[in-house]
Amino acid sequence: KRREFGMIERSTALVVGAGAGVAYGFPTGRRLRRDILDRIESLSSAGIVSLEEARAFGAAFRQSGCISIDEFLQSRTDLNELGKFAIATALMPKEVHGNLFNVDLDAEEHWYEYLFQKMSSDFEDFGLNQLGIVTFNYDRSLEQYLHTALCNKFDRSPVEAAKQLEKLNIVHMHGQLGYLDWQREADVASTRDYKADAAKQAALVRASKDIAVIHEEIPEARLKAALSVVHSAETVFFLEFGYGQTNMERLRVREFRSPEQLIGTAYGLTLRERGAISRSVDEKIRTDMMYDCGMVSLFRNHRGLD
Repeated sequence: KRREFGMIERSTALVVGAGAGVAYGFPTGRRLRRDILDRIESLSSAGIVSLEEARAFGAAFRQSGCISIDEFLQSRTDLNELGKFAIATALMPKEVHGNLFNVDLDAEEHWYEYLFQKMSSDFEDFGLNQLGIVTFNYDRSLEQYLHTALCNKFDRSPVEAAKQLEKLNIVHMHGQLGYLDWQREADVASTRDYKADAAKQAALVRASKDIAVIHEEIPEARLKAALSVVHSAETVFFLEFGYGQTNMERLRVREFRSPEQLIGTAYGLTLRERGAISRSVDEKIRTDMMYDCGMVSLFRNHRGLD
């Protein structure tokens, strides 16, 4: 029996980029550069490297002409490990639980809320939503939101909520800032609460352990899981995604069946830039399917999340 509300029944995939977290306090790639440079000396205070080494890393990154940490580390592979610590140091303070449930957020910005509304009419059926998510972000904000909302809306325990969430396919293509204690992959060595604890060396080590920067090889199992999510979906939404060549190739965008199944945001991109992206993937993402709008508007104007 088809439900009119509260269930995603059409097979749908979300491909999530850095801009999707801005409403919840997370930076875009360009802003992450600033945050890393502003906090570079905290690598020393946390006991990761000496103050001199931290400052040298910051100076090299600042004067590299690179607009993102990924671009910088692609050239400076000798600084990979330190770069991952720097990423964790900048992002961990952004994991603020209260930001996820900010009642002052405009409805058009609060796409976590919109998504949850589309999924959650019945607790027992939550895991039956036909939704998969591939995120290129390191933070765990979406999982934290969904888990918390399930517990509170239905008065269920963290364990019960976790069992429902485990039925969904959520893949962090480049890893994540440690595992939340309810996630099935979690173990003592990799678990981190959702909080800002970047000043602690142990927390930094855990947070950076699973991070992979863009030029590094993605574990085969993770890549396989991501490809399964996107290529089995009837509709794929690209949300604040950068459409970078490496990531497009990893997702095998040229192999999608039909351009009609791919829809994306293209905030701030010119028509010429959208055309170049489309041609780079043999027009499997059409220029007229890339929209200069927010994520909730994108959902609402394209059959929503039905």
